[in-house]
Amino acid sequence: MQEAVAIGVAPGEAWTATPRELAAIAQGYAKRQERAIQLAVMTAWHTEAFARTKRLPPLQRLLPSHGPRRPQTSREQMMIAEQICKAFGGTIEEA
Repeated sequence: MQEAVAIGVAPGEAWTATPRELAAIAQGYAKRQERAIQLAVMTAWHTEAFARTKRLPPLQRLLPSHGPRRPQTSREQMMIAEQICKAFGGTIEEA
């Protein structure tokens, strides 16, 4: 019971969930923990990297851009479709 509560399962739910459901919940919890550890390590690394620089770069250069992207051309779309086809073992016939 303590282990179920530790991974975020309510005590009443622990008794009604199937073993497969509990395993899925435990795997999800483990992935969240891995991401939290990765975030902590990346934060520590960047903190130290910034501490060693004499001058910080502009913040906008460090943040990912989420602005509007330019539309893909039909040629770019065709190249991507061909790559996907090849990745799945398909063949491409020239018209």
